[in-house]
Amino acid sequence: MVRDISLLVYHSQLFPAHWGLWIPSAGNPTVGKVIHVTGDSFSGFGHELKRGYSTVNTDRKPDLFLLANVEDRHIVDTPVCGVDTIAVDDIERIALATPAPVKSLNQASGEVWSPLPVLSLRCLFTKFDFALVAAGIFPEAAITTLDNCPKN
Repeated sequence: MVRDISLLVYHSQLFPAHWGLWIPSAGNPTVGKVIHVTGDSFSGFGHELKRGYSTVNTDRKPDLFLLANVEDRHIVDTPVCGVDTIAVDDIERIALATPAPVKSLNQASGEVWSPLPVLSLRCLFTKFDFALVAAGIFPEAAITTLDNCPKN
């Protein structure tokens, strides 16, 4: 059996869009897990696995862009809801092995300013996507799809 995996995009008029990898559960396509990073350019970013996440029970409505149809042997659904950083399947292991963006701005000093965090978050997903393609989990077409997804 194959499972759809999509890029989840939360748009913003002021900031770059927030991206996450959306993997719906086998039993309910509106509930699943989101693999993404959280943080900021002052303190850096960290991986986060949101389990039991609902795309319909949220105030922010995301857009979904299909990246790949993946064999279900690469995906493990867990009955646990919540947030953690412990990989239980191939996709999560590759995600956590892809380094999250580091701190790139100095807080309140005014000495350093860089658009690097935006580029780094996009770069993170590009590296993650390439790693999934290299592992044979995603098709090469996923790279083109990711490149064409909205940035805001």
